[in-house]
Amino acid sequence: MTRYTPPDTIARFVNATEGKLPFKVIGTSVAQLSIYGLEIGSGSIKVLLWSQMHGNESSTTRALLRFLEAYTQEVRYSFLEKLTLYIIPQLSPDGAAAFTRLNGNGVDLNRDAEAQTQPESKVLARIFKDFQPDYALNLHGQRTIFAAGEGGKPATLSFLAPAADPKRTIPAQRLVAMQLIAALCDDLSGLKGAIGRYDDSYNAHCVGDRFMSAGVPTLLFEAGHYPEDYQRNRTTDWIYKALLSCFDHIAQQDFNHKSIADYEAIPKNHKGYVDLIVLDVSLQVDGKYYTHQQLAVQYEERLQDDKLLLIPVFHRFGSELPLRGHRYKTLQNEEKSTFWPFRVGETVDFLENITI
Repeated sequence: MTRYTPPDTIARFVNATEGKLPFKVIGTSVAQLSIYGLEIGSGSIKVLLWSQMHGNESSTTRALLRFLEAYTQEVRYSFLEKLTLYIIPQLSPDGAAAFTRLNGNGVDLNRDAEAQTQPESKVLARIFKDFQPDYALNLHGQRTIFAAGEGGKPATLSFLAPAADPKRTIPAQRLVAMQLIAALCDDLSGLKGAIGRYDDSYNAHCVGDRFMSAGVPTLLFEAGHYPEDYQRNRTTDWIYKALLSCFDHIAQQDFNHKSIADYEAIPKNHKGYVDLIVLDVSLQVDGKYYTHQQLAVQYEERLQDDKLLLIPVFHRFGSELPLRGHRYKTLQNEEKSTFWPFRVGETVDFLENITI
């Protein structure tokens, strides 16, 4: 499965698992594409989880499909004896089709929780009201720019117990979310130093904050960058493990010994990376000539012919940048002697596009 996960992928999965999984069409998008949901498990603890409310954040969707595929093959998940899961694998099919953060009306669904102007937002709000979850998992993806703490490794996964109010107090439901995150992070020892904590500034328009305010322990999952993994296959592996760990801890209710300090020990996300740094380049900017510079390049993700391209875009330059690169490149002599004009925001033509 590729990182581009359009609604056709979900529809094919639904059709292929007919009779094995109780998928239902729970609503339609702006473009009248089906939004699917399903309920599995027989336990009394109810967990609502939804993915791809931002269409270009597909790693969590892929992890959910892996979990559901295993379920159809009779893999025994003991936690389903204590849990009932309600899963929405792709909340924004229009955004997924276009591989964009926004829905078909150009609206960020994670800023529409309060106004609920969009059909997809109304679907999620209705399921939340009808299902009445005991826990909510808000599944997202994050850019390659984040480190797990200043100077840390790339943040392959990040978590957040969203604020429930502008003062970011810690009511009971938020404490539970913090304890649960701290417990599941202990199970991800293979990612030591590569797990971050997302910003907890309160925003009443965001779904996680709204559900937390409603008294439901809500966890934000962010699927980030694993070194050399722009397809995010390794990231998907880790999200899958994190989900199973989370389900186990909720079923066992064995995380209450964790503290706020344990949660806050997870390093805050820090914007410390760019995708590529080109070393020892010369640039002419506004009539001035700069030598022995570092050129920072960030990849723009662009969908073309159902393939995801990474387009190198100029970010900044300097003699010594306060950034780290996921990759470094030193130009060959013949490249150094060539002049390429570009402006901020334009693609850098001397760097090859990368298809993933």
